Amino acid sequence: METSSPTTTSTPSADSVVRSPADELTRLRSEVERLQGLIGPSEESYRKLRLDVLGARDAAIAAEAELGYVRGQVVSLETQLFQIRRDYYRIQRIAAKLVHPSLRGPIRQALSLVRRVLSGLRR
Repeated sequence: METSSPTTTSTPSADSVVRSPADELTRLRSEVERLQGLIGPSEESYRKLRLDVLGARDAAIAAEAELGYVRGQVVSLETQLFQIRRDYYRIQRIAAKLVHPSLRGPIRQALSLVRRVLSGLRR
């Protein structure tokens, strides 16, 4: 007893269908758009982004260098201010010793008056 094998009819696959060049071009363009949507921006965009990142890094390095310079200036100014205050108090002590005790009260009153006048001018 012989069994007959069923006959299969072959249907052409999608790859074996002959397409016109215009159809193929359209299909390829749509595939490129689909892939670009999956992977993101173009290589040119990545290059521009990389340049932006490098520029931002350079700007940050320059800002940190400037910050270090400004911090150095602040320390220098604080040192100078300390020295000025120290010298001012030394001069006050020396002047107090040089002024005759009988003149200290009137001088204090005059200085107090001058301070009040100057503070009134600042307002």
